[in-house]
Amino acid sequence: NAQLGTAEYDGLFLYFLQGFASFRSVEGARTEFPGLASTHGSTVDGLEGFSRMAPLWGAWVHSGRNPSLSLATGGPIDLIDLFRRGLLAGTDPRSREYWGDIGNYDQRICEAADIALAVWLYRDTVWPQLSPGEQQQVGDWLRQVNGKQIVDNNWHLFITFINVVLEKLGFASDSGLAIRHYARLKSFYRGNGWFSDGPEPRFDYYNAWGIHYLLYWLQDVDADWDSGFLRVAQDEFVSRYK
Repeated sequence: NAQLGTAEYDGLFLYFLQGFASFRSVEGARTEFPGLASTHGSTVDGLEGFSRMAPLWGAWVHSGRNPSLSLATGGPIDLIDLFRRGLLAGTDPRSREYWGDIGNYDQRICEAADIALAVWLYRDTVWPQLSPGEQQQVGDWLRQVNGKQIVDNNWHLFITFINVVLEKLGFASDSGLAIRHYARLKSFYRGNGWFSDGPEPRFDYYNAWGIHYLLYWLQDVDADWDSGFLRVAQDEFVSRYK
């Protein structure tokens, strides 16, 4: 929104951060908001509360802003420590806040993509603080998405993105699998910047924040990834989106 200034965006950031901080778990790997759990269960709900917030913190820190903040309630908070502690607790099978093993058609596959994005955004701050064993722990949890059955739609991008991030961080990844899943996603392209969310003709503005959003970050991680096609598709979509 061109009418919002930096102060308004900072205010929204603090609002969302305050919400997480008010309901976070002891180790900070989950949020425990009041109310009924979703059909995925409270463990995955808690993971989602962390995974959907972590890229926002990562973007804040990666932009050079001060990671140490003071909240209206709850006092000071450090975004580097917040992510590091939650990431390690969530990916450690011995932790009581472990996010769980990833299975077929598992919502954790979606959330793992956001965890991978947050790791990428924190690559110059949190990632170097982790020991080789801790880095391996995170990589092992993310790599569980490989070989799992998924929904035949935008989920293909999650597998691609996670493997590309792992490769750029120097971890074993499956580049062939990443390419195959990307090719399936690309087969849904219908022109003028629009993808169908699966083989059937399903079109809505999820195209913007469910597909082009992750394609943007894919190019941030690997600028050479199908750059010619993606540049044209994104330019065409943005020219008509408003």
